[in-house]
Amino acid sequence: MARNFAPIEIDALKKKIDAVMGDEGAHALVEKLGDDLKVEFDLENVAYSAKDFGPKALMGYHTEANGLTYCGFCAGGDWEFPVFFLVYWDGKKLRGYVPTEGNPWNATTKQAYGNDEDKDGKDAHKRWPDKFEKGPVEVHSFNHDPMLIQKDFLARILPVGVTAAPVTKAPKVPKLPPHQAPPRPKPLPAKKPIDEFKIKTLQERVESLVYYGDSDEGTELFQQTCALVYKLNGLGMTGKAEIAAAWAEEMAHESRVWSENHGEDLSQCATIRGYWGN
Repeated sequence: MARNFAPIEIDALKKKIDAVMGDEGAHALVEKLGDDLKVEFDLENVAYSAKDFGPKALMGYHTEANGLTYCGFCAGGDWEFPVFFLVYWDGKKLRGYVPTEGNPWNATTKQAYGNDEDKDGKDAHKRWPDKFEKGPVEVHSFNHDPMLIQKDFLARILPVGVTAAPVTKAPKVPKLPPHQAPPRPKPLPAKKPIDEFKIKTLQERVESLVYYGDSDEGTELFQQTCALVYKLNGLGMTGKAEIAAAWAEEMAHESRVWSENHGEDLSQCATIRGYWGN
């Protein structure tokens, strides 16, 4: 069932959120949002800035093209994979929403991944059978997908007065008599579905990244992060290497979003590809 948002300026939304958080911070906000946050997670680590952990392109305050103004948060204990949620204004009160797509959490237990290895493994295998084997799974195996998260909440949270996302229907084509109907084309061979969750090695993932350089500082940071992934992996610190790889992936994604939003021709942009080495 769709939810609805009311237009609000970022400064106004920030004042409402700050007023609820007060001295207690995120604990007061999560308590205020109540059942809107359908997933249990610890508040040991809370972030709502692109400078912190989480899907950086969606963290903090934003206004989407459809008018939705929100603040993106990420929260979780040291042992958990952080859960992304957003806070918005419905015209009467603050509301919260936890996207499902692109936002890994245990859909069976309704908890953040990291609280039960066996149950997490079963749930991850159920949701992504081609990516995860049956059995325990580590929290470092997961990654946020900002594009899927954004697609999820834009389809679910609609402007006030709109009850469903617009659906474009194909026009009806009148049937022709048999002697006038054109011959039916031969069906094309079925294409093998693309497995977007196909496992790639850490090296393959890093080398497939493309960073659209918008500044010398951002380019240098991306290169340093790729080098960090390589060094951590070489030291056998695979968990931390995965975290660094997730940072590099988010930076590459954000650079593409920034370039597209500023009308840049991606084919003409200066690019830096992820590399594997010192």
